Order: sequence, then structure tokens, then C-alpha cells
Amino acid sequence: MLYIDPNSSKIQKAAYNFLKEIKPRVISKIEDLPEGELKDYFEDNITPKLNDILVGHPFVIYPLNEVLKNDIDVIPGLKAAVIAVFDYDDFIIKRKKKYCAYHLAEAINIRSCVYCNLNYAVTIRENGKNLVRPDFDHFLDKSTNPLLSLSFFNLIPSCGTCNQKLKNTIHFEYGMQQHPYEDDLLDDFHFSYRYNNKSIDGLEIVLNQENPEGKIGKSFEDLRMIKIYNGYTQELHDLLKIRQAFSDKYLSNLGSQVLDGLKISDEELYRLAFGTYISKEDYINRPFSKFKRDILGELGIIKE
Repeated sequence: MLYIDPNSSKIQKAAYNFLKEIKPRVISKIEDLPEGELKDYFEDNITPKLNDILVGHPFVIYPLNEVLKNDIDVIPGLKAAVIAVFDYDDFIIKRKKKYCAYHLAEAINIRSCVYCNLNYAVTIRENGKNLVRPDFDHFLDKSTNPLLSLSFFNLIPSCGTCNQKLKNTIHFEYGMQQHPYEDDLLDDFHFSYRYNNKSIDGLEIVLNQENPEGKIGKSFEDLRMIKIYNGYTQELHDLLKIRQAFSDKYLSNLGSQVLDGLKISDEELYRLAFGTYISKEDYINRPFSKFKRDILGELGIIKE
């Protein structure tokens, strides 16, 4: 699972615009509720905390959700009202001008699935038409946590496979799995490999980490991520072939012999050679970046 810096200017700007666009809609829906106890509850307990609910960081929204969830699950009609007010289905309708999920995806500009880093998750809009965008997975599912249906930091840009197939039936718990906007754990786990004569091509991708029972291990286990990665052993096979054919001087030879005379940085050379980024801040921009970085380091093709 990758990390998105919540304090980066890009994310802060995206969150600001999200609040500016979504908050008036939510307030309007609250005002349209019939007069009575439910509307009174919203005005007393939800409206004053609306900023926190919509753009509060994980350490803010999840404890707040736990407090209000007790009432939402018990008070007759309140859960249905919360679902109607925090209307995610309306948010994901394709619109040319009115702010919707496409505008959020475009502002966040994450190009690789945050969960798997195996698939692209790009946003493409053309002449006002919305063509493709990443899914938004609810880190805490919206069916049991409807208050978080439109919470910026609960909406995780992901590929359709992770959102609809791998995580779809799994209920994450705050503090149990890695949260992409909170847990910068990229240096705490590494992809590796071993030879396995029972696999199709004799290779097996494995995960090295110090605490299998912690957030990293729980996340990989719940999403069956190593099983999924082992469907891509051809990528590993190609890296091993590079190591066998060109030794650990592959990059330097490529730069001095093939691209001689071109003004190119080490980061650009790496991206041209392997189709991924070397900096962990850029892993979110290209699939396989974390995996290839780890394997290439282990093979000695790039220096740690």
C-alpha cells in the first residue's frame, strides 16, 4: 500500500475545493429535512462538526464517527437520513460542470492504484466530458459508516480490481490496516523473491517485513496482495534477465553508451530503463514502482 502525503500542497488544495463544493450541498440537504427530532439532531450534532466530517484527517474523522455512530445505529430513521444527506451516489454521477468525483480525482491526480500499485488509476477528461477515473474506495465502508460517505480522507483512489473485487467484502478497521493518508510505511516492507519449483516459472514473490502481525501484514493479508503479485512474476523474470545479461552496471552502461550525449538525470534514466520511478514520493505515478525499486536494489542494479 502506498502513501499519499496529506500535507502536500496538491492534497490540501484538493481538500479545500472539496469542502467548498460539498459542504453547501450537505447543508442544503439538512435544511430540506422535515421539521422534527431528526432535523434537530443534525443541527445539534452534525452541522457544527461538518468541516471535520468532510475534510478532517483520519485521526479526527474516525473517532468522531465512532461517537456519532452509536446514535446513527440506534435512533429510528437517523441512518437513512444520514445516507440521504451524505449522498455519495449523487457525487459519483458524471457531470460536465457541477463538482463530482471526476473533479476530485483530477485534483488529487494519483496515477496508480494506492492499494496495489499494479494498475493505473488515471483521470481523463476531454472537452468537458468525463471519460475515465479511478474508483474511490471507502476505507471504512459506507454501508456501516454512512457518516463517512463523503469524507475526503476516507475516499481512497484505487483501481477497480482492488475496490470492487479484493476489498469489496472486507471491512477495514481504523488502526488495523495501513491508511494511505496516514501511514508512511514504505521503508518498513520490501518485496523480494525466491525460487519455487512448484510455481509456473519457478519464481515466487515474497514480502519481507519485521512485524507480520502489524498494519502492513494485515493489509497485505486482507487484500491477498502477495497472491495477486505472484500473478505478475513475468515482471520479476524480466528484471532477473537484465541482471544476468548486463550485470550491476546496466544503468551506467545505458547512460554512457546508448544515451551518450543526451542531458538526462539519474531519475530520468531509471524511468526510461524500467518504466517506473525511483523516488518513493513518485510511486503513486506509475504501477510496479515500489516492487521494481525493491527488486532492483536487491539485485544490485541500483544502489540502496
